[in-house]
Amino acid sequence: MITIQGPSLPEILGNLFTEKEVKAASYRAINRSLIAGRKAAGEEVARDYNVTGGKVSKIGRITKANSGNISGKINWKGPAIELKTWGTNPGMRKKKKNPRVWGKVSKSTMAMYSGAFLGRASGKTRAFIRTSKKRFPIVPVYGPSLPQLVGAERVRKRFVDRSNEMLKSRLEHEFNYILSQRG
Repeated sequence: MITIQGPSLPEILGNLFTEKEVKAASYRAINRSLIAGRKAAGEEVARDYNVTGGKVSKIGRITKANSGNISGKINWKGPAIELKTWGTNPGMRKKKKNPRVWGKVSKSTMAMYSGAFLGRASGKTRAFIRTSKKRFPIVPVYGPSLPQLVGAERVRKRFVDRSNEMLKSRLEHEFNYILSQRG
């Protein structure tokens, strides 16, 4: 058996790049991968739900990496969204003895919200539900929030896959750029 031992990866990188160059390439690649991952998560949510990918991406706040802290993160934050915003059918209030409101949160199916009715409040048609047998009080009906949809396993997997893919390609690009600047 013949064993050949060459220099370790840190020794090779130490000869090619300074610590400052490695940090700069890393944080730039991380920031680009976070942006790509956020977009992929928005596209994945928009594929199944009645919302645009841009809305999902817009609420994803990125904490960027920098030379002092080579880690970044995305935080999706937002309230539950009223059912009327997701989409209801019928769109206007109907006077019926037993009104039914159908909500379209998912692109493929509509769900019936039993006991809900459409009414006007603040000049807008909204879906409401009674909290007791009496006429009042009533409360709006809400669908899921966008952060809940982003938290789905399928969406997280796509986010991680796309981010890792972009991180690898951007690190390679950044290191090639540093080498090209040396002349």
